[in-house]
Amino acid sequence: MISVIIPTYNRLSSLKDMIRSLEGQSLDVGEFEVIVVDDGSNDGTYKWLSEYKGRLNLRYVKHHTNRGTATTRNDGIRSAKGDIIVFLDDDIKADRDLLFTYLTAHQREDGVFVGNVIYEKNARERALLRYLSTRGVHKGKRDFTCFITQNASVKRNDAIDAGLFNDSISCFFQGEDIEFAYKLSLLSKRFIYIKEAVAYHSHTVNLQKVLLDAERFGKNLLPLLIDKHPVFRETFKLYLLDPVHLLKEPLSLSLQKLIVRFSLHRGIYNLIRRLTTLFNGFFVPFIFFDYLIFYNRTKWMSQRQSL
Repeated sequence: MISVIIPTYNRLSSLKDMIRSLEGQSLDVGEFEVIVVDDGSNDGTYKWLSEYKGRLNLRYVKHHTNRGTATTRNDGIRSAKGDIIVFLDDDIKADRDLLFTYLTAHQREDGVFVGNVIYEKNARERALLRYLSTRGVHKGKRDFTCFITQNASVKRNDAIDAGLFNDSISCFFQGEDIEFAYKLSLLSKRFIYIKEAVAYHSHTVNLQKVLLDAERFGKNLLPLLIDKHPVFRETFKLYLLDPVHLLKEPLSLSLQKLIVRFSLHRGIYNLIRRLTTLFNGFFVPFIFFDYLIFYNRTKWMSQRQSL
């Protein structure tokens, strides 16, 4: 049996669309349950859930205050009756074969499965959307860094053995899914991308939000991850922010550090940001997006090192 876990907070309209997409699944409704964890919404979400009369086996958990997505997903896992967990966000609409695809994948092999998220088209963000659709799992990544809870599936026992999500991460942090995935990797779990497990993002993304999310991640969560798991210094290439030691390290590494130090100048960033914004509706080299995300993700650490 599959347990679909959906955290939600003040997105009743999107949540209704998500539930409707699950009502239309090709997988028989008796083979899955839906658990919605309302994380302190005040937009009528709890009332709508409590009055739900649709065809789904839908259960809900209510938080009286906003406690964050880590705690929210953990409560969903603890409430789950299925041995397979599917994580979906409340602003996602599931393709009709999504759950059948995940069930088949788990029956075929052991692993952690990452699905295909398709973003709503937006002509003004054409280059960014092209970039997002060709990174991570889409460009061949098969390690814990490709795991995102927008659309993913894991066995319930594996999630429990990994220690669940980190409850100490507050609701203002983002990126708790990558630490959860790292803990799954310590269990020797393989990360497998399933292109056929399609979910549709119900609204488009924009450059400003992507960079703001990167900044919040770098300011709030990344230092915690590094303290707890030193491997994240390598994962996010933070060693490039270290001082240059020409005589104590390979010349190639020193050159990389010098290039990074030069590129992190505010004037360089402003220029790349303007060019990217100007041409976002047409074509932007992917390296520009890589640079902008790296800058925003690491700028707080860079500033601390310069003090």
